[in-house]
Amino acid sequence: MKRNFFLKTVQSYWPLIKKEDFSPAYSGIRPNVKGLEDFLIDFGTSVESSFVNVLGYASPGLTSSLALAKYINSKLRDFDI
Repeated sequence: MKRNFFLKTVQSYWPLIKKEDFSPAYSGIRPNVKGLEDFLIDFGTSVESSFVNVLGYASPGLTSSLALAKYINSKLRDFDI
């Protein structure tokens, strides 16, 4: 089973870790958003917090990440976040 293999691999450099210390979760990179020609920036708020999702932001866009950060920062001010 893949979980047991993963556990044994991790234990080769972290011997005290146990199976119970792991929990499955999402991980990965999804550079494209189906149906969009460009990336999507989603702003939102909930009762206790605010969030920004940047979806489908792939290279060469990553080379302009500082410009994106400035843009998001200005939008957060618009949302009064």
